[in-house]
Amino acid sequence: MITFKECKDGNEIRYEVVISESGKKSLTYQIHFSTLNREIDGKYWLLLYDSNFIPISETFEFLNYALGEQSVNTRIKAMEALKFLYSFRAIISKELGEFSFLDIKIKDIEWGIYTPRISNSRPFEPE
Repeated sequence: MITFKECKDGNEIRYEVVISESGKKSLTYQIHFSTLNREIDGKYWLLLYDSNFIPISETFEFLNYALGEQSVNTRIKAMEALKFLYSFRAIISKELGEFSFLDIKIKDIEWGIYTPRISNSRPFEPE
């Protein structure tokens, strides 16, 4: 069984994931995605880093080129949404293209994770 807990460290959110077998903890790890925004020569650059502090190239291109003409605030909101999405992806251990309706029902997501199958305080059972 996989359980997870959302933890706040100041303004940052991380997720503690515990994998248990037969009622015993077999593995505990944390998921934490970091963000960075910097102005260089009059242009704002936004970066999303994974738990190992490696930049996620797909999000860099999306935030800085595809959304490059949008306001900085719009791009920052998009970056925060991607941070949440990538955290969820890491918790359920699926690639984005593998998500199904049962994994995530977009209209039911509130701040924090909520779907009929997953919440902050309930165990997650992988298929």
